[in-house]
Amino acid sequence: MSECLVFLATAWGTRHGGINSFNYDLCKALAKLLAKLGHSDLKVVCIVDEGKKANEGQDAQESGVELLIVSPSDDLDSHIDNIRGRLLMSEMKPKWVIGHDVKTGLRAIELSKYYQVSVAVFHHMDYASYKSLQVKNDEHYVVSQREILSAAHTVFAVGPKLKELARDIVGEKISVIEVLPGLADIEAWITPSRFSAITFGRLEQENNLLKQTSLAVASFAQAVGTPGNSLNADAELTVIGFKGEEDEEYQLLNSIVEKYTDIHIPLHPWQYNQNRAKLFEHLRRQTVCMMLSIHDGFGLTGLEAISAEVPLILSMNTGLYVAVKNTLGGAGIGCLHPVEVRRPPQGQEYNDKSVEDVAKVLLKIAKHKAEEKENAKSLKKQLSELWTWENTARKLLKGLGYEGNNSADISDSDTLLQNKSTIETRSESTQTNSEIVLAEQKNSEGENQLPDTLKQDMPNLKIVANHPVRPKPEVPKFKKEIINLIQHIKYHLKSLDKSELKRILERDLPYPAMFDGIIKPTFIRDTLTTIRELSEQYSNSSQSVLLSEAYDLANRANRLLDICFQEILILKKASSRKSSLYTKKIDNVKQLFDQIEQQLSTLVSHLEEAVFQDIY
Repeated sequence: MSECLVFLATAWGTRHGGINSFNYDLCKALAKLLAKLGHSDLKVVCIVDEGKKANEGQDAQESGVELLIVSPSDDLDSHIDNIRGRLLMSEMKPKWVIGHDVKTGLRAIELSKYYQVSVAVFHHMDYASYKSLQVKNDEHYVVSQREILSAAHTVFAVGPKLKELARDIVGEKISVIEVLPGLADIEAWITPSRFSAITFGRLEQENNLLKQTSLAVASFAQAVGTPGNSLNADAELTVIGFKGEEDEEYQLLNSIVEKYTDIHIPLHPWQYNQNRAKLFEHLRRQTVCMMLSIHDGFGLTGLEAISAEVPLILSMNTGLYVAVKNTLGGAGIGCLHPVEVRRPPQGQEYNDKSVEDVAKVLLKIAKHKAEEKENAKSLKKQLSELWTWENTARKLLKGLGYEGNNSADISDSDTLLQNKSTIETRSESTQTNSEIVLAEQKNSEGENQLPDTLKQDMPNLKIVANHPVRPKPEVPKFKKEIINLIQHIKYHLKSLDKSELKRILERDLPYPAMFDGIIKPTFIRDTLTTIRELSEQYSNSSQSVLLSEAYDLANRANRLLDICFQEILILKKASSRKSSLYTKKIDNVKQLFDQIEQQLSTLVSHLEEAVFQDIY
C-alpha cells in the first residue's frame, strides 16, 4: 500500500470554474514538490466525478498525480464506498483527505472518518456575502459551509479576506492557514494598437449583480462616447462567460451600449473556453482587463490578467486587491487600477457613479498605454518570485505537518521576502560591517581573512587580515539575524534621496520606476516580513518584546509610505504643475519621506541598543 494525500474535486482541469482550476494547478505542483523533497513514498491522488477527455489520465500521470474517476451518487455513503473501493484497487492508503469548500468538503470529511485520518478543507468563497447579492438567497450554502469548515482539522483559506472569514467561522481551535494561488504561465504580448478590453461574467440577473458585467459594458461604452478620447474608432470589448445564446446575449450587450453612445462598438459575447491555452492567448492580447465584482473572495481571473501583464481595473472589495496590498504595499497597488464598485440602487443593474469612475480609468489607460503596460510588467515581476504554485504547495505541506529530508527545504512565499532581504543585505553590507566579514571569512587554518575589495577600502585592517587572529566568540544566531537586518535598513537609509523628488515626478516614468531614485518601495515591506518571521521564531523568548516594538516602528514607516504613494498618485494626475497647491503637495511628500526616515532611524537605534550592548 502506498501512502497518499487524497484531493477531492468535481473534474480534472478547468471545467466547472475556479475551484477545479485551483485544485488542478495545486495537485501538479504538489506532486512535483514531493519528488523534489525526496518524498517518493508519498503520492498525490485526485478523485473526480467525471472524465470527459481521453488525455486527462495521461496529463495527470505525466504530472505525477494518480487520477481516479468515481461517478457521484445521490447517497453519500454509497459514494464514499465507491471511493474506498477505487483506492483499494489502486493500493492507496490516505494520510490526509483534502476537500474544497461546499463542493467536496463533506465528502472529504466522511472519507477521512472511515480511514481515521485528518481532513483539510480549502475555503474558496464567502457564501454569506455571495448569496446575499443573488436573487435566490439560499441559506443552505451558508450553513453547510459553516458546518464543513468547523469539522476540518485544518482550513486553508485562499487569500486574506477568506482567512479572516474562516477565522470568524471556526474560532481559534482549528488551524486556519492563508494560501495564495500561483501566477499563471502566460507569455506577455505587445501593447496592441487597437484598444481591446476584456471582462468575465454573464448578464443574467443572478450573476450580474455580483460580477457587475453590465457595469463593465456601460463604462466601456461611456469611455468610447467621450469626445476626444484616445480609445480610437475600432475599440472592442470581449465578454467571457456566456452560455451560447448568441443573438439574445448580443442584444443585451447592445442595449446597454446604446444608452451611452451611438458609436459602433465591436462586441464579442463568448462562452468560457475550457481550453486554457486559447483563453490565455486571447487574454494576453488585451489592452486592459476589468474585474469589477461587488465582492469576490479572491479573483482568479484578475490574477490571470496580472500573469499576462495586462493592465487590470480591479474592485477594491476583492481578496486579490487585499493580497497585492499586503504583499507589496503601495508599490503593488500603484501598478493596479483599484476602483470602488458601488452597489446599484434597487431595480438597477449598476451604479452610475461607478460607471463614471471606471470610464475615467479606461480613458487614462488609453492615453498612457505604454506606461500602463510597463506598470503591469512591473507588478508581475514583483509577484513572480512570491506567488508561485510551488510556494502554495510548500505552504500546504507545512500546514499538513510534513517536512522534507532537509527541514529547510520547506519554505513558502511568506519567508521568501525575508530570504531575499538577507541575500541583498549580504551583498550590500560587505563594505560597511567589517566585524561580520572578519567573523565569516576564514581560511583552512581558521585564520580570518579579509576580502580584497575590503582591504583596498580599509588599509588599516591589512595587518589583521594577513596574520592569525584570536577567534571571536560565536555570535548567537538571533543577534546575527538582527545584525543583518540593521545593515539592510542602514543601506537603504543611506541611499534615500529626497532632493530629486520634484524632478522625478515631472518625468514621464512608469509608476514603480519613479521611486528608484528615492527609496526602494519593497524594502520596508521586506523589513516587516523579516521582523514578523523573527517574532514567530522567538515568540517564547526574551526577545519577543524587542521584536514587537520593532514591528510597530516598521509598521508605522510602512503606513507612512502608503500615504506617500497616494499623495504621489494625486500629483501625477494634477492638471497643472505650476500651481501653489502642486508645490505644497510636493512639500507634503518630502515631509512624509522625512517621517519615514525618522521612523527607520529610530528602529535602527532600538535594535542596536538592545542587541549590540553585549555581543562582544
